[in-house]
Amino acid sequence: MRFIVKRLVVRMLAWTGITLLALYAARAQDSVDVTFRYQNNAVTGVTLPGEFNGWNNSAWPMTDLGGGLWTRTARLSLGGNPAPGALVPGAWQYKFYYTGAGSWPNDPLNHHVNPADNNNSFIYTRDPTIYQVLPNQRQPVVASATPVISAYIFPKVGATLDTSSIVLTIDGIATTGLGASYDPATKLFSTTAPAPLLNGSHTLILRARTFSGGSSADTVTFVTQSGYIQITSQGGYTTRATRKTLYGAAQGAGVDSVKVVRNGTDTVAAGVTLGRFTVTVDLVEGVNTFRALADSAGSLVSSLPCALTRFVNHAPTASIRFQDIGTGVILIANGSTDPDTGQSGTLTFAWKEEPGNPSVIGGVTGATAPQVTIPRPTVAGTYMFSLVAADGDGNRDTTRSCFSLTPAGTFSAATLASSPEWVREGRMYEMFFKMHTPSGTVNAALPDLNRIAAMGYNILWLMPVMKNPYPMNNGTGTGYDIMDFTTVAPEYGSNLDLQNFIARAHQLSMRVILDITPNHTSASHPFVLDARTTRESSRYWTWYQHQMIAYTGPGIGELGQSITSDGFVYYGGLSDELLNYNWADVDA
Repeated sequence: MRFIVKRLVVRMLAWTGITLLALYAARAQDSVDVTFRYQNNAVTGVTLPGEFNGWNNSAWPMTDLGGGLWTRTARLSLGGNPAPGALVPGAWQYKFYYTGAGSWPNDPLNHHVNPADNNNSFIYTRDPTIYQVLPNQRQPVVASATPVISAYIFPKVGATLDTSSIVLTIDGIATTGLGASYDPATKLFSTTAPAPLLNGSHTLILRARTFSGGSSADTVTFVTQSGYIQITSQGGYTTRATRKTLYGAAQGAGVDSVKVVRNGTDTVAAGVTLGRFTVTVDLVEGVNTFRALADSAGSLVSSLPCALTRFVNHAPTASIRFQDIGTGVILIANGSTDPDTGQSGTLTFAWKEEPGNPSVIGGVTGATAPQVTIPRPTVAGTYMFSLVAADGDGNRDTTRSCFSLTPAGTFSAATLASSPEWVREGRMYEMFFKMHTPSGTVNAALPDLNRIAAMGYNILWLMPVMKNPYPMNNGTGTGYDIMDFTTVAPEYGSNLDLQNFIARAHQLSMRVILDITPNHTSASHPFVLDARTTRESSRYWTWYQHQMIAYTGPGIGELGQSITSDGFVYYGGLSDELLNYNWADVDA
């Protein structure tokens, strides 16, 4: 009997082992081994964080192969991140990290980028998986009529790529018979365009199959300009600047200068040094379309157009002054001006007495004269009025201002240097939602407004509530690392929640001051991400401080100025996550 039981146990263990091996093999065959690649010879300690390791920036170190090339082979399940609510269905998101990285770089050679989630790179894991198709829209201009086309093609574990299935389609023309261009050891596919490409935009599709029956494809776009010239500065936006510096690249036989032409007429010349040129151009009101021209071996080469629209503000500036004449007060609009010659003297006006004044004055709302005289109020307090100034072209501007009367009858008009009564007499309560209640949300704090008002507070100061790259907490994450100034942080609630909170505060006669960060934005703000990607060619590059400020007084000097490795200034006493905004730039 013992012998029979023993044999039965041995068989069960054998069956269990076979089953586990089968399950492991099945799972492995539902995966793909991807070799991630990052080229940067100026950093050390590169790692690979992503959805596949919980975004742990120390879990997956990459290998330095020399020459600044870092690699890491990772086994990923097919079909992408299986977690509910995955932001890119069918794919895994990832980035790179290195020692001292203030902002984690994405994969500069992968055109799959998720702008809705910190510009994370992502890779579709299929059978086969196609990775880093080059050239692509992230390196848009190729200085060759027959560019090198490359990509890594990884079959799933246990499968083999059918090299005869590789099809390269450029602008609708398919090329087959490319099996010899695939290296099964490195998984690299590399070939040259089968026919010279004309200068301009092109669409490339790469398709491949495995012998196990899987198939996939990837599509990219790029631009060729052989003997090419390109204005690399971003276009397609509106600016208030009167001048702009354009950056560009030019290559070709004998190309040592370029001509930048605006709207087909005005021309500015610039020299070419090491294939690059810089030129400062004047902008006219409206659309300014620039092209760069060069002579390459006797052939005229033209860049693609770069258009900037200059906005000129033609609206008037409304102004209110008050004059105390003893028995009355004169409301004066004559200081209003218009930027267009001859328009200031023809402005029309519309006055309004704001609701909520200590007493109703009458005779103001609906008045259109440049000056309106009202009887001197007998009730003390602050009296607010608004004015709309309009020019003959329909441009308008609105302003508000006030004067105050003390109980003793002393008159004072508001100025930029004066503080209104509600500031001088205010009692302020500062609120940090994350600390105020256990749940730390806006809605959780709403019922407490009655208690705060009952204690006599009439001003609420809210610490920043806008979206940060990381959730708010009671440590260092107090909300000043703002990456989206228009959206309430999801851990606090919604924009509507905040609107309801403010409306209730107003019902309780409390004013609300919202704390923001006019000095800086988060290093994860879209402006920064764009500026870091294309440097001086980005429209946002000049929106940030790149030069240290000579400063000897108190205040800023105590924080200490620092600069990141890629040229963004921040206060050393704070963090390189908070990059200084440049208020000297008119568009910023």
